[in-house]
Amino acid sequence: MTLKLNRTDLAFTNKGSKTKTYRIPIAHMEGNYFIDDDGLKKLKDNGQIIFQYANAQGEIVEEANPNGARANIAGICNPKGNILGMMPHP
Repeated sequence: MTLKLNRTDLAFTNKGSKTKTYRIPIAHMEGNYFIDDDGLKKLKDNGQIIFQYANAQGEIVEEANPNGARANIAGICNPKGNILGMMPHP
């Protein structure tokens, strides 16, 4: 699975790069991230979407989404940016 990193200013992402992609193994292939329109807007506005499923070129495309997660979301953080939740279980 390929992930794109959206933020590099957090303690757990500050060694990463927004210009490269990250290949990680996954084994779940079930479950996905769902959120309503208002919640999705809040996550986007607050910069809380940390990882998204992407192709090898870093493009957020539906074909790269293994489980139908809303907006290709693979990882989010809390508003303070100090807690990370990820669906892909590397």
